[in-house]
Amino acid sequence: MRTESVASREESKKCELHGENVIKFCVDHKQLCCVKCEQDNHKDCKNVKSIKDYCQTLGEMPEVDGEKTLLTDLKQLINDMQKQKCYLEKDQQIALEKIFEVSKSMNMFLAALSEELFETKEGEQDQIEMKLQLCEQLWASIKDSLDSPQTSVAGADNLGKIVRYQSRCTQITFAEDVVTQIKKSQRSVRVRYVTDTSPASLPQCLGRIEAQKDLI
Repeated sequence: MRTESVASREESKKCELHGENVIKFCVDHKQLCCVKCEQDNHKDCKNVKSIKDYCQTLGEMPEVDGEKTLLTDLKQLINDMQKQKCYLEKDQQIALEKIFEVSKSMNMFLAALSEELFETKEGEQDQIEMKLQLCEQLWASIKDSLDSPQTSVAGADNLGKIVRYQSRCTQITFAEDVVTQIKKSQRSVRVRYVTDTSPASLPQCLGRIEAQKDLI
């Protein structure tokens, strides 16, 4: 009865292209396939195995290539962006102190200048917050996958193991793309209150807000 139950679970997944039972796994492409898939798309592949045979070679759930390195990169990005948030908060305070020093003579103008500061800071911080949340979610997900105990039980659901392994491969590929894109666009952002040394008019004398962006 146990053998029939396991076999039933392994044959329960149908090929989306052909409607056949999924019975093979192409190691070269990391894809589940039916007999027709193997004939049409994997006939030249050197490493196509039955699900049962492949799971026997896997043993415990293997580490996906680059998983630990990616985890380190994500943690570094999280730390960098958390520091950036602190810098923005401190820069805002410094800029406000300078603005309020001259607010007695130009209340209306400086009120508009303060609003520009908040909007600039919030706009830059919102961008950091979105990237930070994404990196934290990816980091936590990958860390959970690495820390979760993997049990190897005789007659376990081999198909489920393959599906989980595929899911982790997809997750790592997506996370690698995210890290690459963030690294390319990552900037050190500082909000500054700037005054002109030789202003042409009174508003210029009172300064302006700038968001300075430098490569990290």
